[in-house]
Amino acid sequence: MPKRKLIDFIHADYLAELTIKGIIVDRSGNPVAGAEVVFIDNGLDYIRSRDPFRWIVALGKASPTGRFARNFDYMWGIVAKATKPPVAAGTFVIRVQHPGYRPYQKSFAMEKLTTAGNRDLVDLGTVRLRKN
Repeated sequence: MPKRKLIDFIHADYLAELTIKGIIVDRSGNPVAGAEVVFIDNGLDYIRSRDPFRWIVALGKASPTGRFARNFDYMWGIVAKATKPPVAAGTFVIRVQHPGYRPYQKSFAMEKLTTAGNRDLVDLGTVRLRKN
C-alpha cells in the first residue's frame, strides 16, 4: 500500500504573524532573568477569547540579560489545504511574570502594530517589574 502524503500547508481563517521583543528589568534596572512571557487571546478569535484559560500560550523566558525576542504565529479557523489567510484584526495581551514580582500586562490591537517585512512587531520596550 502506498504511503499517504501529508498536507504541505494548511489554511486558517486568520493569521497573526508576530515578532515579540522587549527587555525585562526590576525597578532598579537590573535584568530579571527567566521572566516568563505569555500570549493571551482576549479578542482575536471570538470563541477562543471567551475561554481565557485555554488560549494562554507560554512564549518563552527572558535571557540572563533580561532580553526577550521570539517570532510567534497564531492562527485559527478551519484547517484545509489552501492559500495564506487574511491578516487578523482584534486584540491580545502579552503578560510578563516571574515569581516574587507582580505580573505586568499590556493589551495590543492588531490594527495598530507596526509591520516589519511580513511580520507585525510587538515591542514591549523596557518592562519594569515590581516586587510583591
